[in-house]
Amino acid sequence: MHSPAGTVCAICADRTRGRTIRLRLTHGVTAWLCETHASAEFQLRRDGRDLAEALERVWLASDSLTAARRRALAAHIALVSRDPPATRRRPGSYAWPELRARAESEWARGAPPLPTIRRLRREVAGGPVTPPSERTMQRWFNQRRWCH
Repeated sequence: MHSPAGTVCAICADRTRGRTIRLRLTHGVTAWLCETHASAEFQLRRDGRDLAEALERVWLASDSLTAARRRALAAHIALVSRDPPATRRRPGSYAWPELRARAESEWARGAPPLPTIRRLRREVAGGPVTPPSERTMQRWFNQRRWCH
């Protein structure tokens, strides 16, 4: 949406040239910006930090930096950042997809559950991580995913 006549860019202020555009951020926050500051190039520059820092300075100077505006600026940086989000370790049995696939493959061929579980746990024991519990592997067997 383009501004009504006379609306200035939040960053350029009285030096605004041309029309301004309403930029909608998250958390219900909007800002009127000139075409240069509203451009995708400026919004993405330095992973969104140029836009966020400029708006933060303006809002700090006018004593109008609210919690919602802080969250919107942080969300903007998170949304446009090129850094992939930190991946966390998979919890519990999800950390063992290959072991589960191997166990299910054997069970699908008719292998008995408890001897298979104990043998597979022995094979992966002694490594840098603890294998899934016997109970977890029994749950895998009871879920019978290979039948679906």
